[in-house]
Amino acid sequence: VSSLVLFVLALFSKANAIFFPLFITAFFCLFPRITGTKLRKITTLIAFWLINCLAVWIHMANAYKTELIGVTQFGMNSWLFVAAKAVQIPFSDLKMFIAPFSLTVEYPETYFLGNVLIRSMICFVIICILLYGAWIWRKKHILLTLGILWFFTSLIPVLNIFPTHPVVADRYAYLAVLGTGLIFAYLLKILKNKS
Repeated sequence: VSSLVLFVLALFSKANAIFFPLFITAFFCLFPRITGTKLRKITTLIAFWLINCLAVWIHMANAYKTELIGVTQFGMNSWLFVAAKAVQIPFSDLKMFIAPFSLTVEYPETYFLGNVLIRSMICFVIICILLYGAWIWRKKHILLTLGILWFFTSLIPVLNIFPTHPVVADRYAYLAVLGTGLIFAYLLKILKNKS
């Protein structure tokens, strides 16, 4: 009951309304032995997803009502450009974590400068390799898998699939920083154990 109450409180943020159900579902799929019986997993997921659907509906209704999201915005970009931008955003966030220099309130959109296709394909391949590695390492390196899963799942709501302004902002990566922290802490632990 307490986890449901905390979950409902977290849903006041639209990013959390998308992130937490995805993360819980992915966690149950990646670690089936840790999370209990099949019936318990299914009932837990149903409860979380029903509450989540209500929260997303409230957020979307509010966004349409305040004209933060307009019906015409969804047709402005082709899906190819939306996907090209979406696969590059995690790497700009990662760059901010690793080298937090020249931080600003608003970042220029550089996703369509230069050779977009090659840059997007490289980003896509790296994301696929990391997710495949997380799947392979899920039994031996649980914390590394959780860090990778947390990082990518927490960025899903802010990949600008639905147009927002600004495209990239520091606040969009608040949840993702926990995933990168977990990844770096686990890698440091492995290096310490080897020496």
